Amino acid sequence: MKKEPKISIIVPVYKVEQYLEKCVNSITNQIYKNLEIILVDDGSPDNSPALCDTLAKTDKRIKVIHKANGGVSSARNEGLKHAAGDYVAFVDSDDWIEKEMYQEMQELAVKTDSDIVFAKTRQIYADGKISHINEINLPKLRNKEIIYFFSNARSGEDSVSIFGGPCRMLVKSEIAKSCTFSTKLKHGEDLFYVLDCIEKAEKIEVIEKYFYNYFFNTSSVTNSIGKNYFQNIKDLHIYAKNYIKEKNYDFDFLVNQAYLYRNVINRANQKDFVKQMKELYASDELFRECFNRKNYKRAQKFELGFKQKIRNFLMYHKMWRLFKLLANKK
Repeated sequence: MKKEPKISIIVPVYKVEQYLEKCVNSITNQIYKNLEIILVDDGSPDNSPALCDTLAKTDKRIKVIHKANGGVSSARNEGLKHAAGDYVAFVDSDDWIEKEMYQEMQELAVKTDSDIVFAKTRQIYADGKISHINEINLPKLRNKEIIYFFSNARSGEDSVSIFGGPCRMLVKSEIAKSCTFSTKLKHGEDLFYVLDCIEKAEKIEVIEKYFYNYFFNTSSVTNSIGKNYFQNIKDLHIYAKNYIKEKNYDFDFLVNQAYLYRNVINRANQKDFVKQMKELYASDELFRECFNRKNYKRAQKFELGFKQKIRNFLMYHKMWRLFKLLANKK
């Protein structure tokens, strides 16, 4: 009887003591049992390190790595060093997964001899609201048309560009371990790991099921708009521009679109929004460079929602008062 492939699941852990047990239980309760669960304590200052050790005593498949704080990319890279499975997967420690996830993903990977299998994602809010991320162009990954990876829409909401992370992927180990997460960025760092894996994959499949539950935690690193947020997205923009230039990819307009939109939408609810936008346009050369007709026309082509197209029109024409009204309208 052929041995089932082992899946190494890497979970970076930092200040998540209230979420961690639910996350780990969703992994240990998977129908698929041949798992290696690697909890990487990234120097968490709360009770998470002790909880990792306690959880490891309940299931021999759980391994715990304690390290000095270095950020989520550092934690994931450390987990990759220790991963011994045939496939690698990632789960964030405040999220959870459906029990069928790895059973069905590995079956598809083996059946089709795919290097990467993607699943679909639900976004869960603290108030219980659920948004199914309807990535209508994700199947294009089967043909490795990377540009479409950036062109997604959320059902029931306006179309948005989502820089997808690694947690919905099942990746052959030799590819996963040959790529690393950038430790130079504080925001959007996982995007480039995903792209590097896609580039090295010969075959990619998509399973059209919502297996991954992404908890929209307003206190998380990703979602907090702290004092360094706008500098972080500028660093991401510069890194992304250099990355796609080096790779000769043709989606610079989506990188520009993301930089514009993150700068604008995250200020739209502030009283002095119009003043801020005028000052930003005058002071930020990168921001100004994104306002060009070619970028606008290509962005409009890929945006699928009518409301988002209106927002784009108002943004690119710097009609800030109208943008604020539309952005804050429920």
